[in-house]
Amino acid sequence: MCKKMVLAILITVLLASTYAIAQSLKTPSGNPEVVIPNVSKVQVVNALTNALVTGGYKLKPYDGGGNLLVFGKLNKNFAMALVAGSPAAPYPEERISFTLIDTPEGVRVVGACQIITNPGTAFEKATDMNKEAYVEPWQQVLTSLKKGFIEGHEKRMQNAVEIEKNFGADISGFRGIKWEDDLSLLKNSKPYREILEAGPNITFYTRAGDVPMFGGIKVEQIIYGFWKDKLLSIRIIAKGKDRYIELKTFLSQSLGAPTKVPGQGDSLMWSAGKGLVRLSLKEPSEESILTVAGQGILSRKYQEDKRAGAVP
Repeated sequence: MCKKMVLAILITVLLASTYAIAQSLKTPSGNPEVVIPNVSKVQVVNALTNALVTGGYKLKPYDGGGNLLVFGKLNKNFAMALVAGSPAAPYPEERISFTLIDTPEGVRVVGACQIITNPGTAFEKATDMNKEAYVEPWQQVLTSLKKGFIEGHEKRMQNAVEIEKNFGADISGFRGIKWEDDLSLLKNSKPYREILEAGPNITFYTRAGDVPMFGGIKVEQIIYGFWKDKLLSIRIIAKGKDRYIELKTFLSQSLGAPTKVPGQGDSLMWSAGKGLVRLSLKEPSEESILTVAGQGILSRKYQEDKRAGAVP
């Protein structure tokens, strides 16, 4: 039997074993995928990039608008080189891409695997490798990534509940950031533009990964207000009259009896050291709004607004 025939048979066997061993993964896409709750795309992008770069992959220059990540690494496995290498490029490239999609359940991450013959040339040829035997390790990578985010979220949730159990005599800030701290200290933040009564030099932000609870009570949103890029206030929004009653009970137990705001219906106020707390119930939407502000910076803002004629 001539050498060329032996080589042809060997290549045929390798192709069969490499590409056609198994079925697709049992996921909605048939590819490696997970849905990660309580995170932002930015957090997932950073975690994936860190993991892949640590594993020797290079981030490819694809402009996916924040929705697509592509990584590549030469595969120097002898069998793979024999099957997918070429005289121009002896080693093929293992190319892994991740598509990120915002869904109501969280960030959906869908992976895809290819082997690229002649990588980096005008003659690239891609072979799909989305079969269970090849991509199962990538499913494990995504599953591990999701587990890490979930465990981190649960830990932050526990910490938040513990911290807010001590919400009391002197409120100097909120969840690790203090009144008048610079905006740069609010990590993983993004602008929040739905508050209309902002006023001059006021900006609002939300923070990815924030636990949607306060004092063990479920809330809808936690919004950070900055005046001249310094932390001024926290606004916590909850839905339903029951939440208002729960928040009122928690605050009264923590801060004592409230003061009613004259002419403001169900609005209540508490003073606690460096913090000022106000709880309101909007009708008819039954939306509870809890605002916690730094007294010092709030006073300076008022004085400046008064000098500018913005307030009486």
